Amino acid sequence: MPGMKALFVINADVVDSELLDRYRADAKPSMAKYGARMLAGANDAEIIEGQPFGRRVVVVEFPSREAFHAWYSDPEYAAPLTMRLKATNGIALLVDGRE
Repeated sequence: MPGMKALFVINADVVDSELLDRYRADAKPSMAKYGARMLAGANDAEIIEGQPFGRRVVVVEFPSREAFHAWYSDPEYAAPLTMRLKATNGIALLVDGRE
């Protein structure tokens, strides 16, 4: 739906916490530029069902899928993205948010 918020969800295992800390610092300005808002982030998610990729779960809200894709493909985010991919093993999903 047009105008619907998008949620960027990551479930991962952290393999390099120092690099992940650098990622967070470096990614923050580009995320702000696209209206992203951190909704949840923890390294100790409680597993209720199934086999997750890791204990780290992050949920970031974007104003829309278009805003997410503009951020994700922005050259300013390329270096931080590389850091995140090296610092974690897991999956990333994009889902529609609900009001």
